[in-house]
Amino acid sequence: MHHSTSNLPALALLLALLLALLLALGSACAVPGNGATVTPQRPTFSSDTSTTAHGTLELESGLAIDPTDSFDSPLTSKYGADEHGDVFIGISPLVQVETPAGDESGIGDLTVGTRHKFRAEDRETPSLAWLAAVRLPTGDDTKGLGRGETDVFLAGIASKTLDDVAVTGYYQLGLLGETGQGGLDAQHGFALAGSRPLQDALVGFGEVAFTWIPELSDEQVFTTVGLGYAFSEEVFLDVGVVIGLTDGVSDLALLIGVTQNYGQAGRPGRPGAPIGAQP
Repeated sequence: MHHSTSNLPALALLLALLLALLLALGSACAVPGNGATVTPQRPTFSSDTSTTAHGTLELESGLAIDPTDSFDSPLTSKYGADEHGDVFIGISPLVQVETPAGDESGIGDLTVGTRHKFRAEDRETPSLAWLAAVRLPTGDDTKGLGRGETDVFLAGIASKTLDDVAVTGYYQLGLLGETGQGGLDAQHGFALAGSRPLQDALVGFGEVAFTWIPELSDEQVFTTVGLGYAFSEEVFLDVGVVIGLTDGVSDLALLIGVTQNYGQAGRPGRPGAPIGAQP
C-alpha cells in the first residue's frame, strides 16, 4: 500500500486526534479506585524497575512522528503477573516509512517479554530488575516495516531516587538475527534516564541513550526529553521529542502517548505513589 508524502501530516493529525479521544474516553470511563498507579515505561529507550501492579492490566499507546519521512504507533499491553514482575506484548498497528520506491505502510514487528524486580530500593542502594524480550518479524521487511529476523534482548536495570530526582541506569544486550545469513549480531545498548516532579501532576523527564553493533560498526546516540502529566493515578500522558545525535538516527521525532491502568474487576487498586518516584 502506498501513500504520498503529502498524506503523512494529515494521517498523523488524524491518529493524534484519535489518541486524544481515547485518552478522554479512558479518563471518563475509569472507575475511581479500581485502577492502580500507572507505571509508564514509554517513550524512552530504557525501562525503569517499576512493574505493573499485581493482577492489573495496563495499556501504553502512542505516536512517534518524524516530520520528514516516517510515522509509528507503538502499542504495549502489560499485565502484573505477581507483586514483583509483569509480562508485556507490544506492536505498532501502523508504521509508515519512506523508501526509494515510495511510501510504504503496514503493521510493525511484535515484541513479547517480561520484567522482574528482584531488589527493592533502600536508603543506600538502588532497586534492581531484569528484562527479557523477543522481537518477532511480523512487519514486512521488504517494505522496510520490520527487521525480517527474530531478535532477543536481555537487560539489567537499576533505579534510585536522589532527593526528588528518579534516576535509572540501563544496559541491554541484543542478539540480532543476521538477515539471510542465519547468524547473530550482538547489539549493546546503554541509557541514563531521569525524571523529576515539576509542579502538582507535571513531570519532566530526559534520557541519553547509545547503541552499538560492533560487527556492523554501527553506533547511534540519541536523546529523549519531554513532559508528563498525571490526570489521575491511573492515567498518565507524555509528550516529548527524540533528537538524533549521530548518523542513522532521525534528526527529530515528535512523541505523544498515554498510559492507563485498567485495574481488575473486583480488585481494588494499590495505594498511589508519587508519579516519577521509584517504588
